[in-house]
Amino acid sequence: MNRLAELLIEKGIETYVFPYSNSAEPPTVKEGVPIAKPEHLQPKEFIGIYPEGFSHPMYAPAYSIQWLLHDRLAEGDNFDKYYHYEPAYAFNNSEALKVMDVDLDKYSNDGMKREGWCHVYHKSRRAFLMEEVPAQGSRCVDGMLPTEDDLAAIFNSRETFYCYDSFSFYSILAALCGCYSIVNKVPELSREDYIKQRPFAEHLQYGLDGEKVESQEAKIRAAVREQMRETDKQIDSLVKDIQDNA
Repeated sequence: MNRLAELLIEKGIETYVFPYSNSAEPPTVKEGVPIAKPEHLQPKEFIGIYPEGFSHPMYAPAYSIQWLLHDRLAEGDNFDKYYHYEPAYAFNNSEALKVMDVDLDKYSNDGMKREGWCHVYHKSRRAFLMEEVPAQGSRCVDGMLPTEDDLAAIFNSRETFYCYDSFSFYSILAALCGCYSIVNKVPELSREDYIKQRPFAEHLQYGLDGEKVESQEAKIRAAVREQMRETDKQIDSLVKDIQDNA
């Protein structure tokens, strides 16, 4: 959500992120990203970006875009554009934006000495956990609120990362740092179906007993680069569409 706003602003488009309905200023809004204020209640030529949870655009933007989270779907078709991370939650809409921007210099393999495991629970449903990583010596990332530099350093110091949240982007960031990434199996979801539901899943080991992925770091880095190029094309197309219809 933050990066989409930044990309549009870089293109000269006046853009604001709208807060959650029960929060004046959500912690998910990055410092420096403009937040919608009461003065935006009146119709104005700006772009409004909304988090999941809104059923229709709040205030009066000229163009509205809503984020779709993988376990929450908007009802109806009340926004001008949707964007998402997981392809399974885009209403099979080929026009939905898929925004990706990763600092590949920050999340890279620094060639440090590695030892042991690290893991994260994040948004996993604890009741659905199907397996446990070796607990002894595994560093838990949850609750640390690490900076990106801290997170990259952790992933560069460990050999293996286990992600209990099967759809978390942490699994991609770990692999980019050369930390072999394994995701928790989802109950009653085969690897084939899992691959259909999230980007880059074919490059992640699915479960502790899953098939090992060779050259994981290189494969994910190439896939992320390609998706970032696609993001640039989508943003350019979106800006042209907005300007043509202004």
